[in-house]
Parts: sequence; structure tokens; C-alpha cells
Amino acid sequence: MKRQILGILTVSVTAPYLEAAILCAFIQGRLTSLSDLAWGIYFMGTVGLLKYGFTIVVVSLSAALTMKSLAVSAPAITISAYSFLGLCFGGHVLASFVQKQWWLLPSFGITGAICGWIYWRVVMGRPS
Repeated sequence: MKRQILGILTVSVTAPYLEAAILCAFIQGRLTSLSDLAWGIYFMGTVGLLKYGFTIVVVSLSAALTMKSLAVSAPAITISAYSFLGLCFGGHVLASFVQKQWWLLPSFGITGAICGWIYWRVVMGRPS
């Protein structure tokens, strides 16, 4: 269970900053320098972590417990589950303006897929 908790905490801290990096890539024309890009990722990631950090931990914990109870060890299932959770979380975050900003929704799915892979790597460890 130690690896699952470490995976949950890793994903919960990584997700907001990864989402911020992907969103900054989507709005790349507005960020003119590397320092603007770094500041944008830092600012948006920190705000996301402070605002949604507890929710991300709860959702990651429920996903981890479900996968542990089903004895899931395949990376494709873990990545797909986290991608779906990322899309659902993105729908929640963007609910008030999703019709105008619908093109931002796939970034949450991408973030979820990457976080699913990170979680799988932390939990499964290195192959022996």
C-alpha cells in the first residue's frame, strides 16, 4: 500500500502543473518569452494545486482503490482510467464555459493519461 500512497501523492502534485504546461502550450502565442512560460506554468499549477488538490487526492484515491480491488496491473487500463477521470475533472472545471472553450477539454484527458502512466510506473516499479 506504500507504493499506492506514493503514487497518489505524486499524481496529485504532478497533475496541476502538467495541466498548466499543456494549457500554456495551447496558448503559446500569448506567452512571448521562456520566463513568461515558466511563470505561467508555476502560477497556474500552484493555483490549481491549491484549489483542486484535495479533490485530486480523493479522486486518485478512489481510482487507486478500485484498481487495487480489481487487481489491475495492465498499464493500458490504468492509463485509460486516469484519462477518463481527467476528462471528467476537466468537464467539472470547465462546466460554466465549456461551450466556448471546449477545445481545452482534451488537455485534461492528456494530463490524465500521463498521470495514469506515472501512477502505474510508481506502483509497479521497475521490472525485475
